[in-house]
Formats: sequence, C-alpha cells, structure tokens
Amino acid sequence: MTTRKIDSRAVFIVVLSYAPHMELLTLDNALAFLALSALEIILGVDNVIYIAILCGRLPKEDQQFARNVGLGLAMAVRIG
Repeated sequence: MTTRKIDSRAVFIVVLSYAPHMELLTLDNALAFLALSALEIILGVDNVIYIAILCGRLPKEDQQFARNVGLGLAMAVRIG
C-alpha cells in the first residue's frame, strides 16, 4: 500500500469551496434538527403502539400479517 502526502493547499481549497454552506452549521440549525429528529422518533413509536393496539383486536391468526402490513405501510409513508 502506498501512502500519499496530502497537499494542504488542496485541502484548503476544498474547505473554501464549502464556505457558502457554512451558515447551515449553526447552533440554531443543530437544535432544530435535533427537535425534528426527536419528533420523528416519537411519532414513529406512536405509530407502532397504535398498530399494536389495532392488531390486538384481530383474531390471533391474522395479527402477525396485519402487523407486518401496518408497519410496512407506516414505513413507506414515512420514507415516501
């Protein structure tokens, strides 16, 4: 395996090329991202609980299928 020396000028140019996007890396944006991520997690858990309650009312032989379909649809809607 060969090792290459990294040219510090090239690294500096790459960093400068991202400079217009540096305003995205602020504390306010990080807090907003964390808040939205927490909400997504909470709503995802809420979906799982709701699907489990609804599937619990079905006959035993239909519960696993309904749970799989419900979780699959919830995931597809969340991603899509």
